[in-house]
Amino acid sequence: MTKIILATSSPYRHEAFKQLNIPFSVEASNINEQFENRPTNPEELCLLLAKLKAEEVARNKSEGITIGFDTIAYHNNQILEKPKSREEAFNRLINISDDQVQYFTGIHIINFENKQILSKVNKSILNIRKISENEIEKIGIIRSFDIIKNSHKVLFIFDGPESFLEYKKLSQIVDESRIIKVLNKIDVSLKKEPVDLMSSVPEDYLKIKTSGVIDFDKQIYLYSLNEKGAPGFNVVNPIIINNKNFLLNRGWIPFDKKNTKEIDIFDHRIILGTLKKQTKGSKFKPVNDIKDNYWFTLDRNDVFKYTNKNFSPFIIYLNNNLELPKPKIITVNISNSHKKYAITWFSLAFSIFFFYLYVRKNKY
Repeated sequence: MTKIILATSSPYRHEAFKQLNIPFSVEASNINEQFENRPTNPEELCLLLAKLKAEEVARNKSEGITIGFDTIAYHNNQILEKPKSREEAFNRLINISDDQVQYFTGIHIINFENKQILSKVNKSILNIRKISENEIEKIGIIRSFDIIKNSHKVLFIFDGPESFLEYKKLSQIVDESRIIKVLNKIDVSLKKEPVDLMSSVPEDYLKIKTSGVIDFDKQIYLYSLNEKGAPGFNVVNPIIINNKNFLLNRGWIPFDKKNTKEIDIFDHRIILGTLKKQTKGSKFKPVNDIKDNYWFTLDRNDVFKYTNKNFSPFIIYLNNNLELPKPKIITVNISNSHKKYAITWFSLAFSIFFFYLYVRKNKY
């Protein structure tokens, strides 16, 4: 197999290649991006920087494929440079709040096997939701998709017929990666009638009915966006069911409902829910503030420190018809276009997609 070298230190791009099961090595470039007379057009600049990064790493190579990347954000006719301080980053988020930001992603591929050089740039438009100063102070600089409107549905908007055709090809490729099969399996599971939790084998997306004893004293407030993109908390409670410990996600509340009595009015004798196996938390999310009960992940070590208990790896997502907290209904009823957008985010960036099409075509 042809050796692939990524001329980038970006953990996001590394993760994208891992998700696509493409083996690679990393040799980050050290070019000076702030040179004189550089292009002011964001599309031209990101293509040039991607080219310079790839060429620097490939300079002493004679085999394999070297890939350079660059991404430029553009807002109000201005290129957004990387912030040099926390204050600058804070002001940046305030300035782009409730507005659109254009992202230009460039990729430059040098293939020593067939002597080909390819360059591509793609424009993405991100709709940023309104972000409060308090939220920025508390959360810090978090992953960009946490502040994008409808981030679970729309990440990239392509311009022009050429991009659309490539996007359709991409969707077909990703379909082959079994994502659609997984979604269909989930859909079948969610259409079944609820079963008794204690007489069933726990599995992902199993609809259950049960009852138990809820611990309100160790209630966890997990930062989350609701279905409209508004920030708040998911309310998560320890619950004992037949002497077994589970975590029960009761749903979303706005920030101002934290620690109020009205969110704890709940009949625990009849619990309808959906099981989801806990996944490993993102390494890019902030650290949990256990003392202030402000969580970003349900890290198992942190949960044990907070509750002094170990829990089932399956979390119960409440399905009861309640208004506060508002349960998150687990579903895969995604329209075709939304399903494609979800898959797009799974693969992280169009530049990776373009490369994937390229290496398939050349059968590396």
